[in-house]
Amino acid sequence: MKFVILVLMIFPIPTDRGWEDSVYITHADNEPLEFVSENKCAEYARENQNNILLFAYNSFEGKAVPKSILCVPKDSQIEDKRGLET
Repeated sequence: MKFVILVLMIFPIPTDRGWEDSVYITHADNEPLEFVSENKCAEYARENQNNILLFAYNSFEGKAVPKSILCVPKDSQIEDKRGLET
């Protein structure tokens, strides 16, 4: 099983939320960003926390703030989406 990074967001103005409330981090420097274990994913997320949070914040044009960074199993639902690139 592979893992990817997911950032959950909080919307101070609920009407700004829409359907999406999170950001999958699927690429870094034009390379797929996948991890063989949850621990490796968490290690990468800790080391790159500032860039991950800034990317997530900018993805919602400042209308949402990051709540938490999670490492989640990669599944077909993620595969079907293009994902957001860092």
